[in-house]
Amino acid sequence: MNEDFPKSVRLLLDENLPPRAARSLQALFEEHEIVALRQKFGRPGISDKEWIEALGNEGRWSVLTADRRIGRNAIERDAFLRNNLVGFVLAPSLRKKPLHQQIARLLYIWPDIVGQSELVSRGLFEISERGRLKQI
Repeated sequence: MNEDFPKSVRLLLDENLPPRAARSLQALFEEHEIVALRQKFGRPGISDKEWIEALGNEGRWSVLTADRRIGRNAIERDAFLRNNLVGFVLAPSLRKKPLHQQIARLLYIWPDIVGQSELVSRGLFEISERGRLKQI
């Protein structure tokens, strides 16, 4: 276990990313809680409003998504930020890549994801194919 990283990151992967991605990341980073939306809520098809409010009520959750609506739609964005979530959104070019390339990119910037999750109480950040996280 690497002592350089905080131990309290809770990361939810929403429904537009496969549950196996969450299981893979959890296997690598056992000190964190990394779950797929379906695993956490026990059913597919839960509304964004429902899971956003539920995570907000629990506190200190981060979310990994490929759904750009969260950052672009004012209602979704406001709900997300009002519930003090930290979001990481795959850039359009990264969304088009195969899963193994998406995971490779996540592994590369994992320290940034953990750092932002611990540093800010809420916010939205884009994960691009190259470079650092970009606030959106």
